[in-house]
Formats: sequence, structure tokens, C-alpha cells
Amino acid sequence: KDTRSSVSEAYRTLRTSLQFAGTEDAMRTLVITSSEPSEGKSTTAFKLAQDFAALGRQVLIIDADMRRPRLHRLFNTDNAIGLSNLLSNVVRQGDVVSIFRRTAFPNVTFMSAGTIPPNPVDLLTSQKMAMTLHFCARKFDLVILDCPPVMGLSDAPILCRQADATLLAVSANQVARKSAKNAVARLRSAGSNVVGAALIKFQVDKLDYNYAHRYMGYSYYN
Repeated sequence: KDTRSSVSEAYRTLRTSLQFAGTEDAMRTLVITSSEPSEGKSTTAFKLAQDFAALGRQVLIIDADMRRPRLHRLFNTDNAIGLSNLLSNVVRQGDVVSIFRRTAFPNVTFMSAGTIPPNPVDLLTSQKMAMTLHFCARKFDLVILDCPPVMGLSDAPILCRQADATLLAVSANQVARKSAKNAVARLRSAGSNVVGAALIKFQVDKLDYNYAHRYMGYSYYN
């Protein structure tokens, strides 16, 4: 919440990196995933949505993790109706607007995962999912999808193939390098455009050259 903290500055740096990745004009849909659970992908999606919206862009963030949805807790709302309900055609036409929820953050709209379905993969591979992404990309400047982890599930490769860009969240000192490399290889083999990786839960003070970095990151605004 502290916009002057080193964590907030780190996420703004990540936003800048994505802008200079050479895909900003073509990047209307961005998938954020990880190789394993609990690496910080949902927090990254949550913060990037706010930072891109701070530039005046209309941002839609979708909780596409229909197995273990978490974004609705970060937005302090419920998960009663969302993406799964839309894809399974159990939403009346007049209620579709209620799926696109306004948030407390300017220019940020949220779509929750919805009722946990028995077959998330079937919904993600449906024609309606492709149509939903196409519609949202036309309505909003940027669509960010919080996606399930890559390894062991087919959700992420399916979604990443449909999106313009994919960002892999990699938790420091938690995930083996081999797992992260295998996740990237699987995403690329599925035809996704992996624009980079973000190192999450990184402790700067463990580096040998931490003094100069800590001065810039922790003390500059003081």
C-alpha cells in the first residue's frame, strides 16, 4: 500500500521492463503464471494492474485460476460469480455486466474466477473463452490474467497460447532452476510469447553488492 516503499518501486520497475519489452503496443492481454504454487503470481498480477492503471490505462484483471482462486481476497470481494459462470453459460444476459466489477483502484476492473468448476480445462479451451478474451481486449487497454501454475496442469499453456504475452513469476530460494526452465520450455512449446520472468521474494541484503542497491531502493526517498 505504501507507494514509496522499495516493494512498490520494484513493481513499477517491472512495469517499465514490460513497457520496454518491445511488445507494449501489441500487448493487450498479459498472462502471469508460475512454475509451482505460492510463488507470488497473484500478488504480481494485483500490483501490476494498479501500476498500469496509474498510467491512465483501463485495466481488466481476471482471476483465471479456477482451481485455487485468490484475487477476490486481495480485492476484498466475493467469488460468487465470475469467469467460470460466464464460460458455462449460467449467467443471464442482464447479469453479464455484474461480472465486470469496479474496484477501489482507479481504472482497474476485476473479474473473479467464479464458481469452481469440475472441468476448468474444458472451459478454457472453449470457443467462448477465445471470444471473451477478444471482447475484453477490445473493451480495455490491457487485460491481465492470473493463471494457475504451469507444471502438472494444462491450464497455463492453453491460456498463454491465446494471450499476447506471458510473464513467469519465479520465487527466489523456493523453486529449483530446473523447474523454472522446464516451465519456460513447456510454455514456449505451447506457442506462448514468454516476454520475461520476474524474481519474487528476492532478498537484496544477501547480495555482495547490496550497499549501493539498498541505498537506491531503501534510502533514496528518505
